[in-house]
Amino acid sequence: MPNIEMYGFSEEKAAEVANRIQYLFEGKSYTDDYVTTAVWSDVTDHENEAQPFLRLVTTRSMYLFDMIKELRKLGFDIEVMILNRFIPKEK
Repeated sequence: MPNIEMYGFSEEKAAEVANRIQYLFEGKSYTDDYVTTAVWSDVTDHENEAQPFLRLVTTRSMYLFDMIKELRKLGFDIEVMILNRFIPKEK
């Protein structure tokens, strides 16, 4: 389950970014697989300028590079963290 974490955004901006991600991923084969997580934090550089960013946390998957391509359209820095394993909850 790919998780797109949003750091350094206000609640309002995080909701806007999540909606834009939903639009970008609409109709993709992974539309039902990803989640978004807003992490309430202040992210600043050495000059105290806000530097919000996205972090894509996922296992290696066949759609990893497509997700990155789509997320780049948002204009934010992106970190990619590859998980060794994802264990889904039991149904």
